[in-house]
Amino acid sequence: MTVCAASLFQWNYGVSGQESPDFGPAFIVASDRMMTDQGLNIEYESSRWKAAIVNKTNMVFVAGDFTFLSDAIQHLNKTINSEQDLDSDQIAILLSKSFVEVRNSRMERRYLSPIGVTFKDIEALRSESYIRIYEELQREQFGVEAIVVGCSGEKAGLYRLDEFGVITNHIDIGFLSIGSGGIHSSAHLMRQPYSHQSNYFRSLRATFLAKKHAEVSPGVGSATDMFKITKHEVLRIPDQITEHLEKIYRTQRVAESRRADTEISRLGAAFEVLIQQAQASAKSGPG
Repeated sequence: MTVCAASLFQWNYGVSGQESPDFGPAFIVASDRMMTDQGLNIEYESSRWKAAIVNKTNMVFVAGDFTFLSDAIQHLNKTINSEQDLDSDQIAILLSKSFVEVRNSRMERRYLSPIGVTFKDIEALRSESYIRIYEELQREQFGVEAIVVGCSGEKAGLYRLDEFGVITNHIDIGFLSIGSGGIHSSAHLMRQPYSHQSNYFRSLRATFLAKKHAEVSPGVGSATDMFKITKHEVLRIPDQITEHLEKIYRTQRVAESRRADTEISRLGAAFEVLIQQAQASAKSGPG
C-alpha cells in the first residue's frame, strides 16, 4: 500500500514589499513512492512520484493499485484537457465517474465476459439470480482511494474518493491522509493539533512529519515527494528541502529517545525512593 498526506495552509499571495499581506488557501502534499501492482501481486519503491497533474492548479494522488489510477486518468483525459479551467469539485466528480467505469470494466472482464454476460445484460434481465450476482460483485474491493486537491481562485478543494466513486469533502478539517499509512499520518496531524490557518513552513514541517510517522505501516516507502499547490501553480518541493526536513526528523527522534531515557531514569529513581521509605517504615514498626 502507501501513504499520501495533504494539508491546507495560508499562503501570502501579496507582492514582495507590499505593506499588508494577501493571505489565501494553498496546500502541501507529501507522498511516498511505493507502487502496488495487484495484477502481479507485488509492491516496490519506484523512481517516479505517483500523482497526476490534472491542470495547472489541481492534482490527483492515489493509494493502492497504481494501474487502477492509470486507467482512471486515461478515462478522465478522454473527457477533459489540461487547458480546461476545472476546479477540484468538478475534477472529483469526473474522477468519481472514471473510478466507477474502471471498476465495473475490470469486474466485467474478470467475471462476466468469460460467460458471455455484461453489466448491461444484468440490468436488462432484472432476474433475481443476476441481481444476486451483481450484488456479490459489488462486494469485491480493489483497495484503491484517491485525493483530489487544488485551488481555483480563492476556492480550495480537498476531496477523498474511494473505489466505489464515493466523494467526501475534507476542506473544513484542513488535512487528509489515505493509504495503509493514512491512519498514522492523520493521527499525527490530529495530535498537533493541525490548523488550516498554519503558515507555509509549519504546514511543510507538519505534513512531512505526518508522512514519516506513517512509515511504521507495512507497505509505506521511505522516499518522500512533496508538492506545493497554490491558485497559480503546482510546484514540486526541491529535494534539498526534503533532505533538510529529513535531518530535522532524525534530530527530533534522537532528542525524543534521550528524553525518554531521562524520564525512565527519573521514574526508576522515584520508585527507589518509595521502596526505601517503605523499608524504613517497616523497620521502625508501629507507633
